[in-house]
Amino acid sequence: MKTHLLIVLQFFSIALSGQEILNHRQRSHVDSTNKFYQQADLPLYLFVATDINGKDLHQMSIKTNGKFKSEPVFLDGHGVHSFKHFDEIDNVEQRFYVYADGRAPESTLSFFRATKYINNESTIFYGKELVVDLKSEDDMVGVDSIFHSINGIRYLPYEGKINFDKEGDYVFKYYATDKVGNVENVKTKSFIVDHSSPETNYVINGVSVGNTIATNTKLFLETSDSLSGVDDLYYRFNEEEFKSISSKVPLDFSHLEDGDHILEFYAKDNVGNIAEIEKFNFYLDKSAPITAADIIGDRFLVNGKLFFSGRTKLKITAVDNKVGVRDVLYSIDGEDFKSYSDPFYLPSQSGEHIVKFFSIDHLQNRTDAEKDAFLHKVSKFYVDLVGPSLTHQFDGPTFEKEDTIFISNKTKLVLNAKDHESGLQYIAFNKNGQGEEQKYEDAIIIDKEGLHTIDYHGYDNVNNRNTKSVTFMVDTEGPDVFHHFSIDDIGTNNSDKLSLYPHYVSVFLAATDKHTGYKRMFYSINGKQEQPYSGVIDGFKRNKKYNIKIRCVDKLDNEKEYNFAFRTVKKKEEVQE
Repeated sequence: MKTHLLIVLQFFSIALSGQEILNHRQRSHVDSTNKFYQQADLPLYLFVATDINGKDLHQMSIKTNGKFKSEPVFLDGHGVHSFKHFDEIDNVEQRFYVYADGRAPESTLSFFRATKYINNESTIFYGKELVVDLKSEDDMVGVDSIFHSINGIRYLPYEGKINFDKEGDYVFKYYATDKVGNVENVKTKSFIVDHSSPETNYVINGVSVGNTIATNTKLFLETSDSLSGVDDLYYRFNEEEFKSISSKVPLDFSHLEDGDHILEFYAKDNVGNIAEIEKFNFYLDKSAPITAADIIGDRFLVNGKLFFSGRTKLKITAVDNKVGVRDVLYSIDGEDFKSYSDPFYLPSQSGEHIVKFFSIDHLQNRTDAEKDAFLHKVSKFYVDLVGPSLTHQFDGPTFEKEDTIFISNKTKLVLNAKDHESGLQYIAFNKNGQGEEQKYEDAIIIDKEGLHTIDYHGYDNVNNRNTKSVTFMVDTEGPDVFHHFSIDDIGTNNSDKLSLYPHYVSVFLAATDKHTGYKRMFYSINGKQEQPYSGVIDGFKRNKKYNIKIRCVDKLDNEKEYNFAFRTVKKKEEVQE
């Protein structure tokens, strides 16, 4: 008969204590395959039973000095241990295994995303977006938990990747425990998170006035970074490509032209923080004194020629942004050069003139072009002393009577002006000496009867002015018309009260016009077609009413109409006469 023993193993736990880490109890662990693990330093007690559920559990004793005592078994360190029983009936060796785990897990710390930099003092820096990840491995029972502490704060269970999104110094401590209470020695990682960009400034060494610098001026860039340090420094002028440069080396701007420029620069630190681009707007003066002429008064450019009036002055200005201007000299039309002090009038003669001028600074630097005889700055201009020539004409009916011009209310007055030098600017006029000048835009029409005077003025492009007048009489009335019969009437018709005439009567017409006289007349009888009047109207028939319409035109095409009516008599009435 076989005896089945249930061996129960019992252990004591020992609490670990420390000033930093948490308390972790040493213990045993049974995994899903029913393997028994215990912390390797724990005592092991043996129990036996014949019931599979351990109801008749009995603790095994060791006989020492003739007495049985309950003594624990201490395993001899980390590894797999076994208790052996040999079944002689079935000739089978049976082993009961105990897994003694005396080794703590091994944890590793990983850094992601951020740039890493180690300086000469072995200080570790990381840039933006730093992520830390912890992993731990155990070669026997398996990892139970990982714990971490940041900057002395109490240890917390590690639950996933940690984002370091704030700049600063960090001391990161961590350790792991396995499932039987082995505790890893605390590991420490010190590092600095750097989110700050470098600071960079420009330094001017040499001659400058404000933001104006000379060709011999030196430009340096100074940069600093309070944490990981500057990795590289970049600059460019205007729209060029950025170049790397040392802060100890002056910038090369010898290739730049005289004028306004933009210096852009920035720095990058050792963990990839890039500063915003800084700008320095400056003017590079590569020449001697700057000399310019200003016009005070009338001027106008036409067809590449610059015209001035007799009222115009020339002002010369010289500027030197280094040592100052000592003298400004000028010459007109080849005369000897003389010092300039105040604006001067241009020559009072019409035609082309040439003014030459240059300046000298206190170091005897002159305008570059003055190196060759009189090839320095030249201003060619034309003096225009005469205003535009003026003419006028009438567009429409006119009549000249002695020294007076008569026009109708339909006649247009057209004004014309020409200027062969600076050119015509505009024409202005006023009527009868009244009111302010009006700008002439289109032909002038005056419809008011009577004598009128138009004063008109032409302005050229340097404001020279000429004036002219035209006087004329506006005639708006047509001629007055008169009619006469060749014989007297023989009575009056009773019904319409019209005068009665024999059929052989003749009608004569006459007209008078107070200004120009009449030019022609037309008549129409009883609404028939109009025909020219040639000296007499006759050919009437007996016993008929006649309505005669007269239209008379004067020499300005002014018209006036006149109407009259009469009747012719029967034959019997003529006999009675």
